[in-house]
Amino acid sequence: MEFNTDDLQSMSNKDLIILATIGYAISIVFYISIKNKFAGKLLSSEVYFFGNVSRLTHIFSYMLLGFIFPNRFIIFMTFGLIWEIIEFMFATIYKDKYWGEGNDNFLDLIANAVGFLIGYIIRNSDAIYFQ
Repeated sequence: MEFNTDDLQSMSNKDLIILATIGYAISIVFYISIKNKFAGKLLSSEVYFFGNVSRLTHIFSYMLLGFIFPNRFIIFMTFGLIWEIIEFMFATIYKDKYWGEGNDNFLDLIANAVGFLIGYIIRNSDAIYFQ
C-alpha cells in the first residue's frame, strides 16, 4: 500500500477551517475534562529544555501537519495563533495556569513553527522518499 496524502492536501482552506474549529472545540472540552487528572498533570509537568510535555505535543502535531500539508504553513500558523490567543484569554479570565503562564503561548508558537518545518523537511528530503 502506497502512502499518499494528495486527498488531504487538496482540501480547501474552508474545509481546513471547519475541521480546525471542530478540533479546537474538542480540545477545549478535552483540556477541561483532564486538567485535574493524571493526564492533565502530566501535560503540565516540566521537561528540561522544552518547558512542559504539552510543548512536545505542539512539536509532534505540527510536524505531522508539515509533513501532510507542506504548502499550508501560513494557515496552520494562523490556526495556532488563534488557539494561543484563546488559551491566553482562558488563563487570564479563569486565573488558571493550566492554560499557560508567562511566555508559554509565545513558546508554543515557536514549537509549532519548528515542528512544521521539521515535517516539511522530512517530506521534502531526498534521503527519504514518500511520494
